[in-house]
Amino acid sequence: IGRQYVETCLNLVNKHAAKFFGKQYLDEVTSSQMRAFRVFLQKEQKLHGTSVVKVFNTVVLPLRYASSEGLIPPVSTDQISFPGQEKRRDAFTTKEVAALLDHHWSDEHGRIAFLLAAFCGLRRGEIQALMINCVFADHILVARSYSRLEGFKSPTNGETRKPPIDEWLRTEMH
Repeated sequence: IGRQYVETCLNLVNKHAAKFFGKQYLDEVTSSQMRAFRVFLQKEQKLHGTSVVKVFNTVVLPLRYASSEGLIPPVSTDQISFPGQEKRRDAFTTKEVAALLDHHWSDEHGRIAFLLAAFCGLRRGEIQALMINCVFADHILVARSYSRLEGFKSPTNGETRKPPIDEWLRTEMH
């Protein structure tokens, strides 16, 4: 878990959960309180959709973990699950990628970043951390990532990877 994720969760707890639960301990939280918390987020905090899910899960996940590790009495987490949708990640259509490839980019760095994301599958932080000595004849060595809050860190999955790169894109980068 990265520092940025932890900071985001702490902000959500301080902004929303603390108002509802106060100084209550995890082992004192009940399923009925969690249902009331969901209503509180929607009615009192005026949150909608994925914002409710994000705040709700910030409380539910530690509760589930503590229960599964025996740190608190067993809690039926099925009763406090949130009936929301999975986070949907949209990908560009072929037509949209073609339009972006034909686009006149005023920022050359932005164009190269788009090409690396589209053709090599690099994420934003991986592109920001990329150094030219990590670009080889047939692949890129992705060994680190960058975030504004944490600086340089290991990639999202924690493992180094070697996505292939075509010669034309490697040439574009130089």
